[in-house]
Amino acid sequence: LSQREKQTAFSLRCALASTPCLNHNAMAPMKHFAHAWGRDKKAFCKMLNKVIAQDNFVCERKPRNTKGQCVITSTMLQKREFTPFNYYKKVMSRQTREPLESRTAAVMKREFDLLDAKERRTYELGAKAELERAQHLPEQIQDALRKHKGCITWKGLEVYLSTNGIPIVSKDALRRHCKGKKLII
Repeated sequence: LSQREKQTAFSLRCALASTPCLNHNAMAPMKHFAHAWGRDKKAFCKMLNKVIAQDNFVCERKPRNTKGQCVITSTMLQKREFTPFNYYKKVMSRQTREPLESRTAAVMKREFDLLDAKERRTYELGAKAELERAQHLPEQIQDALRKHKGCITWKGLEVYLSTNGIPIVSKDALRRHCKGKKLII
């Protein structure tokens, strides 16, 4: 391949990476790429197909290594989720009236880093307690469902499992965990 063909192939790979996927619905943005290349849509698609055929280009998502796992059952996800900084964010969301979305993660991280050792220790202990409690969440969920005879909302289950008004897992995580499982009540 000449230098120009290599540059063309690289540019087309960049164009492919920016489109959602190559299917019949993804051809609408192609007319914009064709216009940028100074070609008509048909010529551009021929050029694109040539690059795909040369490199065995595959357009798909990278597979996740946590597929099928959730924070309720996976110790790896629990260790990632129940950290002192995440516990700090949960506590701050309960104490302040403003939504956490209005504060950036960088600002919150800076605030957390500026805490003195005593305050930081309280968040470390809170995160450690949540992590220890999370190891028994499936049993606690079963007990809560048994106690309420299965008649409890996801929000109610979230509140039931929370500690001091701070939920250990969200109602959506609970719903995803329980969905499709045969729970003995």
